[in-house]
Amino acid sequence: AAAIEVALWSASVAAVVWLPPAQAVAAVIGVLALQQAATAFVGVAWTSWISDLVPPRMRGRYFGYRNLACNALGAATAAAAGLALRQTGNAVETFLALIVVGVACRLVSLGFLMRQPESRPAQSSSGGLLRQLRLPLAHRAFRRYLGQQAAWGFAVNLASPFFAVYMVTEAGLGADAVLAFAALGTLANLAGQRVWGHLCDHYGDQQVLRVSAFWAAIMPALWMFTGPGAFGVVLMALLTASGGFLWSGVTLATGNLTMRLAPEAGKTAFFAAQAAWGGAGGAAGALAGGAVGAALSFAWMPGLKALFAVSALLRLGAWAALRLVPAPASDRSLRTVLVLRDTVRTLNPAQGFSPLLHSFVSTARTVRRRARHTPHGQKG
Repeated sequence: AAAIEVALWSASVAAVVWLPPAQAVAAVIGVLALQQAATAFVGVAWTSWISDLVPPRMRGRYFGYRNLACNALGAATAAAAGLALRQTGNAVETFLALIVVGVACRLVSLGFLMRQPESRPAQSSSGGLLRQLRLPLAHRAFRRYLGQQAAWGFAVNLASPFFAVYMVTEAGLGADAVLAFAALGTLANLAGQRVWGHLCDHYGDQQVLRVSAFWAAIMPALWMFTGPGAFGVVLMALLTASGGFLWSGVTLATGNLTMRLAPEAGKTAFFAAQAAWGGAGGAAGALAGGAVGAALSFAWMPGLKALFAVSALLRLGAWAALRLVPAPASDRSLRTVLVLRDTVRTLNPAQGFSPLLHSFVSTARTVRRRARHTPHGQKG
């Protein structure tokens, strides 16, 4: 499935190079739809596989460290892409070159994926395909979770595709500035991974989701105070950074909570249902956002800001629905002040970057220790 997704990127590049602009746009949109289908296969299979590899007691820390590594490289590549766009001045050709580089890197990643072990065979419950598809809806806790995820996906995607549009059309920023903001958000997301990972293991995934999703819900409302002036641009930078930090917690806790709520037997169907319901809500939200954004505007809230306000209200409603989802009881209550405390400890300037790099140092030590204790000629 990942190989198909990579091949489709090549089809997009070919369409832009050889087709007229109008036909190229239609071809790229069609290819993106096919890519999402392939990506859905990848996501469900990967989630099921990784839930076997990583014990529940350490998923917060593991995914925090993993996302830290991925997002660190993502921040570097986003900054490099912005610099390339500024230097070349030809956006289309530069984007095509960047996609070619990305395809090459993805092929290398597939080589690594093929060498990873399969921990154990998948466990499937009895019954045919239709019964497998009905299982998540018959599970009371997971059914409520699916409804909450669909509502959350709709509310989030009602506005999220249009923040970059707002930066360009209403705030007057260039493409390189938008990419720089994206890199800033990625860096903040990187900084939040270790904080939220520790909190997931200590307080529980649902408690982390309640705190991080609440602040992520009100974030679009704060964009109403941004604009093309110096204050508005600085506020956009602060909101981008804080949003990246908060979304690291939302993404981390959502994935862990999905794994925790799904039963062991037939869990792949549960992961697929979560992706389908969340994706359907997100797709409907994006389509509705395009229509609402074009029609909704108030004299005191022009343009896309009115759409951001509506998204914030709907996000708060979806966040409130999270309380209907049963979760394992916890004797610890997570409050925002505790998140701030752990953030200060992790990002203490006196320690430099050592807390963020601790995961890589500890991993290298573990590999060396295992190598010393592995008999010669035996695989570790």
